[in-house]
Amino acid sequence: MFILRFFLLSVLSASSVHAHQASTAFLTGKIGDDSILQVDLQLRLFDLERAIGIDSNHNGQVTWGELLQHKNEIVIYLKRHFSVEQNKQNCIVNIPSNWSIDSHYGEAYLSVPLNVVCQNPELFSIYYSAFMDFDSQHKLLINLNYDGQLVSKILANEPRFVVVNPASNSSLSTMVTFIVEGVVHIWKGIDHVLFLLTLLLTSVLVRVDGKWLPQPSTRSALKQSALLASMFTLAHSITLTATALKWVVLPSYWIELGIAFSVAIAALNNIWPMVRQISLLVFVFGLLHGMGFASVLAELLSDGEALPVLIVIAFNIGVELGQLVIVLLALPVLLVLRGRTWYPRWIMSTSSLGIAATACFWIIARS
Repeated sequence: MFILRFFLLSVLSASSVHAHQASTAFLTGKIGDDSILQVDLQLRLFDLERAIGIDSNHNGQVTWGELLQHKNEIVIYLKRHFSVEQNKQNCIVNIPSNWSIDSHYGEAYLSVPLNVVCQNPELFSIYYSAFMDFDSQHKLLINLNYDGQLVSKILANEPRFVVVNPASNSSLSTMVTFIVEGVVHIWKGIDHVLFLLTLLLTSVLVRVDGKWLPQPSTRSALKQSALLASMFTLAHSITLTATALKWVVLPSYWIELGIAFSVAIAALNNIWPMVRQISLLVFVFGLLHGMGFASVLAELLSDGEALPVLIVIAFNIGVELGQLVIVLLALPVLLVLRGRTWYPRWIMSTSSLGIAATACFWIIARS
């Protein structure tokens, strides 16, 4: 009981308003045959303000004039935290002055063009450490076009560099990158985790004459858990694929709001059952969660086009593996506790109430 309650409290305490949004920077562009990388480095203005203090009048809004006022400081900061190395020698990084403003997830980004001159276009290392000293979750999402092929990398806090070899860019390495990212995303996507836990809380119980009773056997509990997890998997796989391939396009605002509602309704349904066909409820809400997964995947590529099928499949596999780990950790504990008389009232009900309260906070904040 202590382990389960500690786990739930940890999840709730880590919750945020925008469960999918994280501190990210983007490096996009192309690798030319002339050994020049023509790229744009896009940095969130919020992160620049925390690192340098570019909001001169401290009014909470960064203007273009304030960016120009701190231009030299930004250049110095970039040269300190971004470099490209080849054969143990630094490549030449030129920073032209034609900066601009871009947007991701409704947040403003400063787009800085970079011309990186190396000895040849093969096998170089990108070093990047901006914002990581005060935000260990910060990432640089790298998407480079080389000879018609997309080279995608994700640079995180540990280590603070990636090796890029365009000539030997393989489908396997790309798949591994996005499988790992899919696993990481569902573990950090608190709303997805809470929705899954909400389903598992009652999967080991059965409703009889208005009361929650333990499933008569471990086999029946496992069968019910497998059914709900499978319905959730099937649903979010459908919409993840359809949304990522641009077959379905919905505003992220409504998707995020809908996901928050799904968590609240599922949790309240545990306490006051309104929907008897739980598997149908899970399938419908799973469609929303799949769109949420796809919006994150689109941000990882950040090119505005339909995503390559290989990357969609890899990310989906990662999501399923991450989900499976959560089920394997939580379900054995719930199977042991299901026979305790206090489980339905104190563990299941109070946990569901806490999850519902968290989801209601998301609904208000995302509206």
